[in-house]
Amino acid sequence: SEMCIETDVRQNEKTLENLVKQYRLGIVAQSYGNLPAVLVDFGLASYFTDVIESSMVNLSKPDKEIFRLSVNALHIEPEETLCVSNSLNSDLLPAKDIGCKTAWLCQRTVPQAKRVSNYHIASLKELNNYYPKTIIVYAEDYNKLVITAHSIT
Repeated sequence: SEMCIETDVRQNEKTLENLVKQYRLGIVAQSYGNLPAVLVDFGLASYFTDVIESSMVNLSKPDKEIFRLSVNALHIEPEETLCVSNSLNSDLLPAKDIGCKTAWLCQRTVPQAKRVSNYHIASLKELNNYYPKTIIVYAEDYNKLVITAHSIT
């Protein structure tokens, strides 16, 4: 429900507030040009330095070039970048391919031996425990940013 989503966005907003003090945040989204408006509606626009939407750059996930664009837009190296997502195939593997560190947002417990990401987090809040010396590129599509927040926190 709308109410759920609103609450969850607020929970994640506290995390974004902490992160934005130290990092540049970007979004890579599989979306159609409406993401900036959605971020404004939810009051989240000010946290993100750069928003890259698939429809605007004629690239789709899991093409790693869309992640390269995001890293370049933030004027940093992939090695300095952390990609946070709940999708291994669409986001984390292509980001890892270009040299980014990755954090998998997943509530299931995954045995260490099976993990392909650098970090495994059950909620966005857990990024506060890690603070790797990197910039966060939150690669997620906005409805998951919002709804994932619901299923995860």
